[in-house]
Amino acid sequence: IVLDVEHEFYRPSPWREFQRTLYDTYRGFVRIIDPDNPLTLRSMSSFLGIGAVMQKSFSASAEGAAHSTSHLDSLRAFMPSLRIVAMISFALAFFNLFPFPVLDGGHIFLGLWEMVMRRKISLRVLQTTTYVFMILLLAVALYVTYNDVKSLFLSQEETPPASPK
Repeated sequence: IVLDVEHEFYRPSPWREFQRTLYDTYRGFVRIIDPDNPLTLRSMSSFLGIGAVMQKSFSASAEGAAHSTSHLDSLRAFMPSLRIVAMISFALAFFNLFPFPVLDGGHIFLGLWEMVMRRKISLRVLQTTTYVFMILLLAVALYVTYNDVKSLFLSQEETPPASPK
């Protein structure tokens, strides 16, 4: 078997890509939590912001693929877009493991709590914490979506000019 190295498509090891994406996701969450970092809830994106990023990324990838001379080059053009999809998937999986009662991590936490304490959590406590965290998650989702609507759909011309200092 003869391999033509010039036309060999770069295939990173799945384990290495998994580690890289997991590390990038972890680093992003740490940056959001760090009080000294400028990343805040305003830095987060809802489905609208993610959709806009994906649209730009895939448009750029398609443009790069259109100008490529080979099939492999056109496939390489889509790698950044696929990395974004992988990053979003890992971020959602990571977030889902947070110990909030409405998420899978919360169910794991509550199950472990009941095993350690050797008794069930009262239904009233369970309902109250679930409602509180559901309201908090919905509030964050609405806030992030509101910021995306402002940044995506309100043009710069409609915002008042900054006052001179």
